Amino acid sequence: MDRSYQLLSIQRSFLGNVRPDLRAVIIDHSIKNSFHVKVILDHEPTEDDHDFYSAALAEFCANISFNQETKYQEEIIFSNQDFKYLISEGQSFAFMRYEPSLGY
Repeated sequence: MDRSYQLLSIQRSFLGNVRPDLRAVIIDHSIKNSFHVKVILDHEPTEDDHDFYSAALAEFCANISFNQETKYQEEIIFSNQDFKYLISEGQSFAFMRYEPSLGY
């Protein structure tokens, strides 16, 4: 699946589902037939956070064509690290909060 389509789909699924605690959404494109999405919050996620952001990610899954070999994994985690340490090769930011203290 095209990387641009993945990013647009996840951005569309988060329309209206962005709360002030959301720092970033990262999608991993590095593994074929796999979708790994990380939702980064500015606090330890609560059960409500998991429910809220999982619902947004369910919309993303509804837009993507999965086959039997496709694996999907989502993480909703806390991190206060600089954005450059949150992403690695083969990953893209679908959303990144403006944080003036970090210069982004």
